[in-house]
Amino acid sequence: MNNIDFLFINTNASKKIYQDLSKEYSAIETCHWAGMLASHCRMKGYSVDILDCEAENLTTEESAKRIKEYKATLNVFVVYRPTTVGIYPKHDWCS
Repeated sequence: MNNIDFLFINTNASKKIYQDLSKEYSAIETCHWAGMLASHCRMKGYSVDILDCEAENLTTEESAKRIKEYKATLNVFVVYRPTTVGIYPKHDWCS
């Protein structure tokens, strides 16, 4: 893949959230934040792409391989609290 300025990455936590239901029945959420950030960067003249690991149902290993293939100047992991509540241990910094 061509070198790009920014790669916005929406991670896949569906197996953790939905367990066995993630195989067929879980919903795929639109990664609005990744889209908004990518649009802003495009308007500023940067080359960007979005890797939606959840929509593509990528494993951690597959995601890492794809991220490396992009050869982006900056990889941006888009994380927002609603998808992480109850999945990861609570830390002071996420209050």
